[in-house]
Amino acid sequence: MSKIAPLPQVSYPHVLGCDIYHGDGPVQMHALVDAGIKFVYFKTSQGTSYTDPTFADNIKRARSVGLIAGAYHFYDPKVDPKKQAAYFLAHAPVVKGDLVHCIDNETQGPTAAVDTYACAKEMKRLTGRWPCIYSGDSMFQDELAKYFKPPADYFLWIARYGHEPQAPCAIWQYSDAGRIQGVPHALDLNVFRGDIEALKTHCYK
Repeated sequence: MSKIAPLPQVSYPHVLGCDIYHGDGPVQMHALVDAGIKFVYFKTSQGTSYTDPTFADNIKRARSVGLIAGAYHFYDPKVDPKKQAAYFLAHAPVVKGDLVHCIDNETQGPTAAVDTYACAKEMKRLTGRWPCIYSGDSMFQDELAKYFKPPADYFLWIARYGHEPQAPCAIWQYSDAGRIQGVPHALDLNVFRGDIEALKTHCYK
């Protein structure tokens, strides 16, 4: 049995996950399963002109070994938000059983937060579900929280290394240097705050 490290010390029910993009190199999905990983988000696209060349193969292989898979889009604040939503879905159509799509916003700017919200609203219109929102803990609180306010149907995926996030997130990205036996590169590691049945409520029906 492979072992995953580092493992967060948490007292609540949780499910382990990771996220992958082309820079992580070839990843053996069975190695993730052996390490106790249950869900994976894969980078799909960025802006309206880039598609991750590993996405289609990665997500197909993940589903084949029973991983709960999802697609994420790296948001470009210089590109029309509605066009980004359409581009994302053109390359990652909704699939029953997959995690809802995610918008990854890591770029600050005068309109980045409101435009991310516009992109999320367009995703809701096109799919019937609010997307997951990914960001850093401080960035979410300083910028995105002005538009993404609880209670809401979306869920948050927040990165903060060394300490649990202050933002009320469902997924905590706790490391960007996780090592999994059988995977050649360090991976981003995540914890879903809840059990596997709770995680499945964030999947398309």
